Amino acid sequence: MQGLLEGDQHYYDTLNEAIQTRAPFQLRLLFATICGFGEVNDIPELWFRYKDALSEDFVRQYSKDSGPQYALADIVEFLKYYNLNLKKLKLPTIHLPDAFSNFLIN
Repeated sequence: MQGLLEGDQHYYDTLNEAIQTRAPFQLRLLFATICGFGEVNDIPELWFRYKDALSEDFVRQYSKDSGPQYALADIVEFLKYYNLNLKKLKLPTIHLPDAFSNFLIN
């Protein structure tokens, strides 16, 4: 187990540093890039640790409950470039209003 934590520490450090100077949309792009190119051992844990920073703008705009959902929806768009999706990465399913969900499908 020790090796797994050490392996992902680099990604935690990268996101911790980025949080200091980057906007949430830039953090979401970085998160997707890490998922696409990195060899993260536990992507769901990475999401769990950083979902507040990744969704900060959406929480302000919508709510504490739906903000992370909108952040995941934004991340999905970036993940498409890596032929990845939330299911492949074992990330939470998006639960948003039907109008927005239909927009994501098209």
